[in-house]
Amino acid sequence: MRHRFFIYIAMGSSLLAGVMSTSCTKDTPAEKEDASILFHVKSQQYVVAGTSRTIVEDTEELLNLEPPIYVSDENSASGINNREIDFLSAGIWRDDNLRWNNNLTYTFYGYVSLPEPNQGNSGSGPYISNSQNGRYVEITQPDSYDDDPGHWADYLLSYRVSARGADRPIVNLQFERVTSGVELYITRGSNIPDAKVTCVTFSGVKRKTRMTLTNHATNGDSPGATGMKNLWSNATENETVAYVKQTTESDGFQVLEFEEAKGKYHTDYRFMRFLTVPQTLGSVNTLEIAYQVLENNTWQLYDVMFSLDSYKPAEWTIGHKVRYYLNIDTSMELQAVVERWDTSNVIEGTFIPD
Repeated sequence: MRHRFFIYIAMGSSLLAGVMSTSCTKDTPAEKEDASILFHVKSQQYVVAGTSRTIVEDTEELLNLEPPIYVSDENSASGINNREIDFLSAGIWRDDNLRWNNNLTYTFYGYVSLPEPNQGNSGSGPYISNSQNGRYVEITQPDSYDDDPGHWADYLLSYRVSARGADRPIVNLQFERVTSGVELYITRGSNIPDAKVTCVTFSGVKRKTRMTLTNHATNGDSPGATGMKNLWSNATENETVAYVKQTTESDGFQVLEFEEAKGKYHTDYRFMRFLTVPQTLGSVNTLEIAYQVLENNTWQLYDVMFSLDSYKPAEWTIGHKVRYYLNIDTSMELQAVVERWDTSNVIEGTFIPD
């Protein structure tokens, strides 16, 4: 008996959107007493006609992680270059020694690096290094798979924000991710009594890239064709690895029956997820699944392979993630359906390693 798989691919843009929800006026005594520069990040629903419909889910994770933000000012007179700013509370980052100069006009931007720059293992990954105050970055993803979200390298750069020192605003930083996300969800049909997955392999994954910022956007700029505002040029290395999740055949990973109320992308069905570098998929990019199905009280073994470049768009795009969905069912056919990120009804976000 052969089995039918429905493969759904959905892509969602990964903007960490910052909203200034608190303001101070010159009448506020507290502001007169405290000239510290505050940076604020908060999630919001980001809707632009013709691009991804996205609600960001990972700002809360960012706040839980409390990583430093590295901030620079394009006005060299301030001397703020690659300044490490620590998390304070309630979506606020602050350095008590970084204070407004009433005579200056600033153009701020910042980046978040996980792991922090020049930490980790540059050979096996994860590893990030950068220069040009965050506008050039080299990313090395791990050479093996792990379910731990903290196993992966992630990098986010904010838009440019202008501010007058005399006004002392809360600086609203909006970040975009430059990595790509991949997730795999697996369920079984109601007519399958039981199923287990013993091994899944994503082959041909490129894991190293060098990225140079070519256009640094402001908060008010419109997104480009990919839904991103910041534009980068990529120099991705051709070295590839295979990301494998496996167990013994007798102790396979249980596949749950699909429930309509949960939807295809419920976390109960998520089997793998990883961050990678932007790349176009080719013939080396395959997804292979070894699984067992209980048939007439006997476990039958199967193995199936998919060529990922045959599903369009055949790329893992900067700042977006691709969600693959497989449903194990009984049939004589193999079918695939693609949900484009810009037409999908799925509202989704991306993740930061935690």
